[in-house]
Amino acid sequence: MRMRGTGIGIFCLLALFVSASVRLTAGGTQQHLLYVSAPGIRNEVGWGGVGILVFDMDRGHRLLRRIPTLPVVPGQAAEAVKGICANGRTGRLYLTTTQRLLCLDLKTEKILWDKSYEGGCDRPSLTPNGATLYLPMLEGPAWHVVDAATGDLRATITPNSGSHNTVCGLDGRAAYLAGLKSPLLSVVDTGTQQVVKTIGPFSSVIRPFTVNGRQSLCFVNVNGRLGFEIGDLKTGRVVAQVDAIGYAR
Repeated sequence: MRMRGTGIGIFCLLALFVSASVRLTAGGTQQHLLYVSAPGIRNEVGWGGVGILVFDMDRGHRLLRRIPTLPVVPGQAAEAVKGICANGRTGRLYLTTTQRLLCLDLKTEKILWDKSYEGGCDRPSLTPNGATLYLPMLEGPAWHVVDAATGDLRATITPNSGSHNTVCGLDGRAAYLAGLKSPLLSVVDTGTQQVVKTIGPFSSVIRPFTVNGRQSLCFVNVNGRLGFEIGDLKTGRVVAQVDAIGYAR
């Protein structure tokens, strides 16, 4: 997802590590940086340790530095990173572990605040204006609606779906909530913070998914299908199932 702001463009993706790439313009010099949050595989620190690794995408992804996040306590396991998102207008990056939500200033690379919420944290999404975070509990019943400036809790939405993955629409009017215990995708009105529609049911519980820019279709991975399914966001119906050909499940 790309968002334009004052001198900063944000691209967000979910890969082996949870990462966000950022284009920064300062003093006439543009940098295209990739921020990779570690640990990216559960709490295994052997693939990058703990912190945010900053890579220069214009110079062969050369490692520039490590931004400290949480202290490593001897004898204790690291907190598993669950999600990351950022906004070009506000210049802030948000990182979740199973236990907390961190807010980082992209200019100073300092942590502005660190907060915990009932039920833990999973994979959040940020409204395009950078004002509101939709933060799922860790596979729990609800999503927290969080003020992105302060971390204060504004509301709680409870679809009882095993909260896990989240996408905010590009027009800022809807948030899409998917859980690990339901084949239904919940659509939330960001003005009222109410579920106004469900999409599906899909053939099984929902895993990673995305929504197109027009917010007319969703593309959903589900358990048991090597491929994906397509939902119509207007009618609420599943309109297609796409399987990978030539591969065994």
